[in-house]
Amino acid sequence: MKATLEGIQNTNFNEVQIKQAVEGKKEVGWETRKNRIIINIFMAIFVILSFTIIEGVVMLHIIIGSVCTLLFAAHVLINKKWMVNMTKSYVKGKLSSKIKRKYIVNLALIAVWSVCIVAGFPAIGYYFGGIEGMQFASRLHYVTSRWGLLLIIVHIFQHWGQIKSYFKIRETDGSPKTSSNAQRKLAPQMLASKA
Repeated sequence: MKATLEGIQNTNFNEVQIKQAVEGKKEVGWETRKNRIIINIFMAIFVILSFTIIEGVVMLHIIIGSVCTLLFAAHVLINKKWMVNMTKSYVKGKLSSKIKRKYIVNLALIAVWSVCIVAGFPAIGYYFGGIEGMQFASRLHYVTSRWGLLLIIVHIFQHWGQIKSYFKIRETDGSPKTSSNAQRKLAPQMLASKA
C-alpha cells in the first residue's frame, strides 16, 4: 500500500484532480484527457516533420512550424493548471525531487521553444530576402530547435508512464486497466496527508 501511495504522490495529479477522482467527477471543457492525447500526438507528428523537411522547401517548414506553434500554445494552455500548481508548490518547497525535475524541464521547454518560435519569424526574412542581420536569428532558431528537441526527449522520458497509460486496453465497463482505480481509492488518503 505504501509503494502505491508513493506512486500517486509522484504523479502529475494536483489536489483538484485528486478531489475530482474522489468525487467521481469527469473532466469537462477542452482540458480533457482525450484532447491532451490528441494534441500530444499531433505535436509529435509535426515536430518530427519540422526536422525532416527537405532542404530548399522552406515554405513547407514555415507552415509546419506555424502548426507546431499553435499546438505548442494549446499544449501549454491545456497544462496551465499543472504549471500554476507546481509553481506554487515549488515556491513553498513542497515538491518531490522527481516532480521538481519535471517542472524545471517544462520551464526550460517553454523558454527554449519560445525563443525558437520568436527567432523563426526574422529567420524567414533571411531565407527569402537575404536580409542583412537576420542570419543571427536564423542561427538562433536552428540552435534552439536542437536544444528544444533534446528537452522534448527528456520530457517524453519523464512522462513515459503517463504516455503508456494513454494506450492501455480498457475494460468492458470503460474504465482503464491502469492503477487509476487504486489511485481513486488512495485519493482520500492523499488529501488527508496534505491537510
